[in-house]
Amino acid sequence: MENIYCRLNLSLKEFEVLDNYVSALIDEIEGQDSEYANEKKEDIEILKRILQNVKHIEVSNEKSNATKKAHKSKIEKSREKIKTAYETLKKENKRITIYSIRKEAKVAHSTAKKHRDIFEEDL
Repeated sequence: MENIYCRLNLSLKEFEVLDNYVSALIDEIEGQDSEYANEKKEDIEILKRILQNVKHIEVSNEKSNATKKAHKSKIEKSREKIKTAYETLKKENKRITIYSIRKEAKVAHSTAKKHRDIFEEDL
């Protein structure tokens, strides 16, 4: 099995809250002299490594704004495809369903479902 990595994007404030909470939890568990603490040693070591292996990434306003603009543009294109598909299906007197819209617009089912406000009156 190949290694799969998961990534969390947290603000510095969010990270600090998480770090403080996990550190307090680790201290509490390590302070116990119980079977539970012994069982959790491996988990504690993993959490410690995670907290030590943090990369701080600065994202410029320009990059953040460009990402937002690209996302907005993608949404607008999807909505336009869905509107066109809806108009086509309606003109051809075909049944309007999320599936038929998705197929005609060539978008993902979840995208058609998300923007069903465009054609909801005919569902």
